Amino acid sequence: LYTAQDATNIQFSSDIFFTQNPDIPNKITPINGLGMGVSGGFSHFFDEEKKHGFHLMIRDLGFVNYWDLYHYEAKDNYDFSGIEIDDILNLENEFSELKQEDGQSELETILGLEEQQKNVLYFMPTRLQLTYQRPINEKINIKASVLHYISMYPIPRFNAQIDFILGKTTELSPLFTYGAWGKFNSGIQLKQQLKQRYLLTLQAYYFEYLLASKTTTGNAFNISIYRSF
Repeated sequence: LYTAQDATNIQFSSDIFFTQNPDIPNKITPINGLGMGVSGGFSHFFDEEKKHGFHLMIRDLGFVNYWDLYHYEAKDNYDFSGIEIDDILNLENEFSELKQEDGQSELETILGLEEQQKNVLYFMPTRLQLTYQRPINEKINIKASVLHYISMYPIPRFNAQIDFILGKTTELSPLFTYGAWGKFNSGIQLKQQLKQRYLLTLQAYYFEYLLASKTTTGNAFNISIYRSF
């Protein structure tokens, strides 16, 4: 990748590959592919009553075969000097004017993209997780796990948490993770049982962002409500 000093053009070499769903005329049953997948797990307890042991889980091992996707592919060296836009507040009309007589856009011509319509097979992001759990006493429980999404995570993610049972309906857990797309992360989780069939979960991640916002990526919050049947 090379960018001119005056930013007038960009030169780069790249393999370009992407797909796009076609317009589906039948909106009631918008099926444009078929797939299959399996999930399962195996547990081994050293003490079944205390739930001290290992649990191995595999989820979404399978594929999806999409029908008649628009498929674009190109491999070349490019010199891109941009596209002129006269009215930035009216982008829809601006981009429609870039269409050429053959239906291709100016950008497709520059990149040398060739459009094909064909079936495309995608493998699902299979999840593998091995978890170890050990109760210390009636109030403290520790968990450690290794999680990996095949074809998604560059490296596995290592997780550790300590569950503090504060009462019959409340559980507070510090969270620690390393790997996946980032480095070390920390957070906290609160579980609160609501009545008999409802469970409220509050999660906050990446606490280090609050202390070092310039050197970390950000923070995240999650609220979930579960109902058992």
